Amino acid sequence: MLFYTIPYLFVLLLSSAFYKLKKIDVPNPIVLFLMLLPATLVSLLRGDVGIDTLNYLGYFKDLRSGNEALQAHEPGFELLSRIIDLLGFNERVNIALISFLTICLLCNSFSKTKNQLLLFSWVVFPLYFVDMTMNGLRYGLAFAIASNAVDALYRKKNFKALLIGLVAISMQYSVALLVFPFLMFNANKKFAIFLAIGLAIIASGIFAFSPLILTYLYDKQDAYKDLLAPAVTSGLVPLIFFIVLFSSFILLSRRKEVSYLLYVFLVLEIISFGIAKITYAGLRLQTLFVFALLIYIKQHFHLIEKRRIFLYILFSVGILSFLILWKNLTAEIEDVQAPMIPYKFFWKTNN
Repeated sequence: MLFYTIPYLFVLLLSSAFYKLKKIDVPNPIVLFLMLLPATLVSLLRGDVGIDTLNYLGYFKDLRSGNEALQAHEPGFELLSRIIDLLGFNERVNIALISFLTICLLCNSFSKTKNQLLLFSWVVFPLYFVDMTMNGLRYGLAFAIASNAVDALYRKKNFKALLIGLVAISMQYSVALLVFPFLMFNANKKFAIFLAIGLAIIASGIFAFSPLILTYLYDKQDAYKDLLAPAVTSGLVPLIFFIVLFSSFILLSRRKEVSYLLYVFLVLEIISFGIAKITYAGLRLQTLFVFALLIYIKQHFHLIEKRRIFLYILFSVGILSFLILWKNLTAEIEDVQAPMIPYKFFWKTNN
């Protein structure tokens, strides 16, 4: 656990010092990247750590061997994988490059202001960093790209936001549930109307003429059906985190200026909690909507009137998040340790 604890304490210490400083001459993206340096090294130098790591290693091996039977991924991720593979590195370097790209995109998106940097360091990092960069590489990359798409949207660059959002969706389709609500609520009405019409046409075309997409979606559902929620309390933790952050933001902000989009994400989170009672896919959706809430907060810090109190709440949520991460990483199921423990460097693996 030291390889996960030390980077977190490093981020916590430096971000707390950054919070106390009134001014610093170093650009925020560089500050955040330096804070993440130990965690980045842990991510990039890992061996067979994480549930999906072996799957991605096998994916790149199959990709290089020209195996047509390799498991299909979203087209954007497959194209990116082929481009990375052209560099000639081995499969471990390839997945490290994807993790590094995700980290760079997160640093770019969450460092526009001091408050954004603190939001990432205190909440996003303990909640998501390990899983996004050391396990679910596709969803991690898709989330990071989607966050940059929303950044473009709030700079009134609607078309650029749409293009970046489509890239994120091409990495993992479920991110559409994050990207399109932001586009529909924040783009100008004319753009939103054309977007809705375009989505309806595309959806009709996909379901009418692309049976491969339907097969893919069925395979995803089939893959999740055996990963049943372990108990009736499954998904309770992300739901509590969502409600705490949602309620704190509402109570401490200028409520009249809060968008209905925030309530849409609340409803989607609750629905996902219900789905989590049936299938593991619900937990993934909950993760997505908590991230969507954090992106919304990132863009609307200016609405918070009692900012210091809100930051203290963020700090507390982050501490609790890491304690839960600690519990999950060290948990044993039927005397089998979690796939993140013990941590192994890549040179200590057999292949």
